[in-house]
Amino acid sequence: RPMDDGLTLSYESSSTLMSETSNPIPTEAGTPDGMDRGQKVNLQFQPLDQFSVAGNVHASTTDAALPGSTVMTSGAGFTTQGKLPTNSIVIFGVNTDRTAADSIGASVTTDTSCDAQLSQPIGNLPLSAVLKAHYEETQVTGSPLGKMPSLEQSVTWKPAQDTSIQMGLRQQQYQEYPGVDNQFNAAIFADFSQKVIGNVTWHSYGELMNTRGLVDQ
Repeated sequence: RPMDDGLTLSYESSSTLMSETSNPIPTEAGTPDGMDRGQKVNLQFQPLDQFSVAGNVHASTTDAALPGSTVMTSGAGFTTQGKLPTNSIVIFGVNTDRTAADSIGASVTTDTSCDAQLSQPIGNLPLSAVLKAHYEETQVTGSPLGKMPSLEQSVTWKPAQDTSIQMGLRQQQYQEYPGVDNQFNAAIFADFSQKVIGNVTWHSYGELMNTRGLVDQ
């Protein structure tokens, strides 16, 4: 819903029902259905065409088959986007979530992530260079702090107004065990998008990934 002074308020709600055939835990009375619910409220402020900020609060609930194993997640996020005099577009975002089961003594997981993106047109050509960085920290009760950084470099080409091709390289470091940064992967990816007719768009994506451990391989 658009509001005064460049404000826009939006609300999202989702529900997913998992039937008993998708739940591997049987009970005497049969396997109960599971229900996932989620809500998100977002407020965006755009005082200028070249600058906008947005914030959101969100929550989700996963009802598992066993009593007391319902998982609840709540968090908040912030995003800002701006256009520089060089026609570069800069996007920065922060998100934090807290996840815990609905039972006494259950562990709590806190996840905090930061995202940054820079898009720079290349001269007068229909080319743009895109640089993305992602950093995520995960803290689980009783476990070491987990960290997962990644970096992505790509080039976007628009040979036609309704067609775009993106190709690039992504590197990511992750953890097989909490607190142990011993895994690394690199992926070459390609993304093809073309408008077919009206508002219908054909989208294809493919990647080739190489995964290895830094400790034992």
